[in-house]
Amino acid sequence: MPAILFMVLSWLSAGLIFSQPAIRQQISELSTKAIDRQVEKGKLSSAQAEQARAAAEKFGVVGYKIGAVAGPVFAAPALPFFGD
Repeated sequence: MPAILFMVLSWLSAGLIFSQPAIRQQISELSTKAIDRQVEKGKLSSAQAEQARAAAEKFGVVGYKIGAVAGPVFAAPALPFFGD
């Protein structure tokens, strides 16, 4: 029962967090800054950077949401083994 409660509360918390426009904007800014750093280092061309920005805009928050949903599913059964 505690594992199920942990998962449900984690999912509700993630839903609340990702419903905030400010959080989604911060995630977008982090992606953009990371892409800009790759361009500055010469690891991405301008065309590749534009493709990466488009992909980040489309899938950026989705990746965090997937992690927020899947993380508790794996963490809940493992937590009792990492206690005191």
